[in-house]
Amino acid sequence: MKRPVVWAMFFLCAGVAAGLWMASGQPPAYSQLPASGWVMILSAALSAAAIGAIYRWPPAAVFFICFVLGLLRVNQSLYTDPVVSQWSRDGDDLRVAGYALETAWTKTGRERIVLDAYLIERDGERRESRMRILAVMPEGRQVEIGDGIVLRGEFLPLDEARNPGAFNEFLYYRAKKIHYKCFPEIEKISGGGTSLKPTIFKWRDRLAGVYRSVLPGEEAAVVTSVVLGDKSGLG
Repeated sequence: MKRPVVWAMFFLCAGVAAGLWMASGQPPAYSQLPASGWVMILSAALSAAAIGAIYRWPPAAVFFICFVLGLLRVNQSLYTDPVVSQWSRDGDDLRVAGYALETAWTKTGRERIVLDAYLIERDGERRESRMRILAVMPEGRQVEIGDGIVLRGEFLPLDEARNPGAFNEFLYYRAKKIHYKCFPEIEKISGGGTSLKPTIFKWRDRLAGVYRSVLPGEEAAVVTSVVLGDKSGLG
């Protein structure tokens, strides 16, 4: 059989696309899939079997596995802790502790950070749950990458596209493992610790600063996205 890797990538992408279509803004509950979901899974299995029969290549079964892996990857990306999700829907102020992974500035001059949260609390009830929060700092307050932060505020859901072809905030930020946005109050800021992840992001931010200082804006954005994986400067 020619180009099995291409076929495998096709089934993987098909699985991702099917997962996104079935999710509709929520992680797919595979125990309660709609009929259309089972039809797509069955179609993928039959397609893989047909390819194996036509080309007389039994390992074609791996194509179906790639399709399933695509579905599972979507589920993993879109999964949200159900307890925290309920707290968010209730509109309660939540207390969250974590580390600043990324920093940027809004058009209004306020700092926006990506918080790597590890502890979320409501009315004394604690929940250890790893997730990222997009938080816009109060005016005049600033933190650095790697700083430990304790925030308090309401977790707001990410917006989905309201019209076909419009920007989908939900899928864009969930692809970056960001679950909620927040306009919080700051309870505490401590100096950066020795955690590896904030340290890596801090060095990435410093390298990006070097590129921005020696290159024009658009060129710096392209270089930092290719070299460092930082796409925040791209249009």
